[in-house]
Amino acid sequence: MNDYNEITLLLISKDPSKDDCEKDVAPPRPLSFDRVNEGKAPVSEALFFTLPFEIVGQIVEILPRSSLASLALVCRDCRQLARSRQFASIKLDYSNHSVALVEKLMAEATIRLGSYGSSNNISQSLGVCIRRITVATDPDWLGVRHNIALERDYQALSVRTRIKRLANASKHVFDDYLPKIRILLSSNIVLPHLESLDWRDKITLPQSFFQRLPWTSIQHLRLSSVKLSEVFEVNLPKAYKCWPLRTLHLDVHAGRPSTSLVCASILRLCALTLESLTWHALTLKSWTWQILQLNDDNHSFATHTVGLAPQFPRLRSLSLHNVAFSDYSILDALLEYDIRELEVDPGHDALYSEFFEQRGTMPALTTLIWDGKIKTDQSLNFLQANAQLSKFSLQWEAPGTFLEVQLLPLLAKEFRQLTSLSLKWESDSIPRSALEAIGCLESLQQLHLSAGYQCGEKYNWFINHELMRSRLRRLTSLQRMAFSRDIYDNEVEWSAPERYYEDRFHNDLPADADVDEWEIWHRQSMLTEARIYAREMPGLEWLYFGQLCMGVSREEKSNGCDTDVFALSEERDECWTYLRDLFGWKSTQNGLRSRYTPEQFHS
Repeated sequence: MNDYNEITLLLISKDPSKDDCEKDVAPPRPLSFDRVNEGKAPVSEALFFTLPFEIVGQIVEILPRSSLASLALVCRDCRQLARSRQFASIKLDYSNHSVALVEKLMAEATIRLGSYGSSNNISQSLGVCIRRITVATDPDWLGVRHNIALERDYQALSVRTRIKRLANASKHVFDDYLPKIRILLSSNIVLPHLESLDWRDKITLPQSFFQRLPWTSIQHLRLSSVKLSEVFEVNLPKAYKCWPLRTLHLDVHAGRPSTSLVCASILRLCALTLESLTWHALTLKSWTWQILQLNDDNHSFATHTVGLAPQFPRLRSLSLHNVAFSDYSILDALLEYDIRELEVDPGHDALYSEFFEQRGTMPALTTLIWDGKIKTDQSLNFLQANAQLSKFSLQWEAPGTFLEVQLLPLLAKEFRQLTSLSLKWESDSIPRSALEAIGCLESLQQLHLSAGYQCGEKYNWFINHELMRSRLRRLTSLQRMAFSRDIYDNEVEWSAPERYYEDRFHNDLPADADVDEWEIWHRQSMLTEARIYAREMPGLEWLYFGQLCMGVSREEKSNGCDTDVFALSEERDECWTYLRDLFGWKSTQNGLRSRYTPEQFHS
């Protein structure tokens, strides 16, 4: 392992674009008191602890989070109750709190291992309260703790000084901090109730890490952007019949060493219990992908150790992205049973195209997310064979000819149960005729449209809201409507139109207006447009455009219905993750809070 490269990867910050959706991942419910107290009766004689533990748990759940610290001071039993909620989900981000928490758990491990797993020598444990762990080293904490922040002052140091600091940071992170986390994760004695692991550190993971995972109680596993250092198979302990994973999110770097053996072995072990699989092969630029294919990182169940393909009887949700196969064996196995949600690029390569061209109807399929660049002559045989879909989404922008000549006529003719649609145009506008065709899809309950550039800071879709309303008002069942990557004319000659959200100025504002004044002006402009939508489309409950989520309130009065629109967030947000989940399928392990819905706003 090249620790210098690895530590540098951990220092790279996240995408600067604002997307707060993942901050609202719903925490797991706290365990009941009898479980976090490991079967021991409460010592406290308070009447509170004479209640059934189910009721005690419900009371703790509704307490304000700010009150838990006070609850923990009442007595030892109350401290464990507070812990059951405080530590149900933890994030190890290399902060002072995270490092202290790891040391605390290691101390518990030492005591328990010395007692052969017994809890007799430990009064109350923190580890038994933990149900979910996220490992995501924060670049800021890493930089501050070791004086290696990738900023101007650090870059001005001599090469020797920088190398010395990087070496010191690597030693602490890779020889102490992360190995301790891996030890804790592999121990059912210390973390007996751990159900969910979300590993986000983009580093090389050793074989020992993978070999210990099947020993744990983890049911939901997410490995993001991980790399391998060698070729190996993951094996099951002899006493185990299967690895009881329910959800698996696997992001692996394709290439050398090959990942095909480890991926196939993991899928074999959890096949009987797996309910949801997200499998992404991470590659570099297209020219590099040609080299990677020479590495023969193509996947198959026809390995040299086991020839028969496993069965996935419980698999209902499947997402495949950039995964190359050498034959049909894995696709056949994954799609054999009742898949309901499918995210895939049917035209990814020749093998995918042949497979899905012949696949035909999948009776249980309700959601199809087309995750790939679409050509003008793209075959729609697989889509046409599944007209029972209720949700269809194109993750990438598509040629207008394909959308207007092939796709929309097909949807209008055969898709009578379609309630959710998301489309993106390659061009910087959506033709009037296309909007008229969409307006004929009367079963739609939610609609997402976009055009032009779909990534980066450059926007070029000047949306015409009046045209949108005139063509979409026929969708009487529509409840949610979103327009993303939209911009507006700032009516200022010196500002490039595509920099609307960057320059944040408008001709209606005074010359000395600051950014906050522009934000207020922009919000009011969007709310004004949204109120017109709400009046003309009486079924609407939620809207998104201008990077703002807005809710609709309606109050019946004697003289009619009083309609108003309000913002659901204090700031603009690109909502990339939220829109992807709303119009696709929720990839987050335990779902998302409905932060951007009217219900959450009022709660």
